[in-house]
Amino acid sequence: MVDNLEFMADASDLPILLDGDTGYGNFNNMRRLVRKLEQHGIAGVCIEDKQFPKTNSFINGEAQPLADMDEFCGKIKAGKDSQSDENFSIVARVEALIAGWGMDEALRRAEAYRLAGADAILIHSKLSRPDEILEFAREWARPRPARHRADQVLQHADRSVPRSGHQHGDLGEPSDLRSYLRDAGGREGNPHEPDARERGRQHRRRQRKFPPAGRR
Repeated sequence: MVDNLEFMADASDLPILLDGDTGYGNFNNMRRLVRKLEQHGIAGVCIEDKQFPKTNSFINGEAQPLADMDEFCGKIKAGKDSQSDENFSIVARVEALIAGWGMDEALRRAEAYRLAGADAILIHSKLSRPDEILEFAREWARPRPARHRADQVLQHADRSVPRSGHQHGDLGEPSDLRSYLRDAGGREGNPHEPDARERGRQHRRRQRKFPPAGRR
């Protein structure tokens, strides 16, 4: 996976957000993941609060088990503590709605993940209409970007949601994650300091010039 990301980062200046599944293990795995992604100039990672091995979220029946909330918060904190680039973003994907746990649990988890340090919340719904997502936005009006899995962007209260015509409560910040990650790509600040993608390229050039002993 990391090799493929390296090719993508070399070929494009667009910020890359990795779908990191459940974080590939415990908090230690999350630490290593963040460090490796930063080395390759990746803009961020999205992790979800499902248990491993995962069950398809669209299977009907009883509420599906989710990851322990405190444990998932620990992954977020470990990832944020491990990053060296302040612009690297960790997105927490809340599965409570699609897994059948309801709005109250989704709100409770989103707030916990926000406090743990998540840079953005991705809320997921299996409904074909955006009603659940809009209700979530009204109930959880926090200064963190929220994004709908079906690519319907939640905007400020004085704007309508694309393709829906509905209004919702003010989230406090623009919530187009693509713009958020683009702005977080390291292009602001000291113009002489390389951004995350350039640092990743420099790291890879050093590895090719001075490969570790096991790769000679």
